Amino acid sequence: KVRVAFDEKKIKVVICTVVWKEGIDIPSLDCVINAAGGKSEIATLQAIGRGLTKIEGKDETEIIDFLDPYKFLAQHAIMRLQIYVKMGWL
Repeated sequence: KVRVAFDEKKIKVVICTVVWKEGIDIPSLDCVINAAGGKSEIATLQAIGRGLTKIEGKDETEIIDFLDPYKFLAQHAIMRLQIYVKMGWL
């Protein structure tokens, strides 16, 4: 129900957890906010991949990520940034 409403642009924002982390394709998604963190390349690619499907009328996907002020989490953010560069998203 939520998925259909989102695809039809009846709702504009969906906040999801691990339910949409893997195995779901959302072509109408045009912005991904990675607030989960982590450093796993596979998890990062899967999360960002939700918004990368090309469809007519969609030229780009906005990716928003966070650089945490704490050393351990900042290192994870830097690793994700390296993934974004490697994939040509920056």
